[in-house]
Amino acid sequence: MEVQRKLNEYFAIGVVRVWLVDPSNRSVSVYRSPREMHVIDSHGALDGEEILPGFSVPVTEFLPD
Repeated sequence: MEVQRKLNEYFAIGVVRVWLVDPSNRSVSVYRSPREMHVIDSHGALDGEEILPGFSVPVTEFLPD
């Protein structure tokens, strides 16, 4: 699968988070590794965790109306 291959590539070069936006499901998948992921739906918000402390943005900002 192309997405899994890209995730593996990103994490192999040192990326520590990947946000994968899924407009059809109106959600964002947050990957901490190629296999560790959680989904935030359109009612939630993404935050910068320890990478960008204080950063927060509603998932709806990434989705079409």
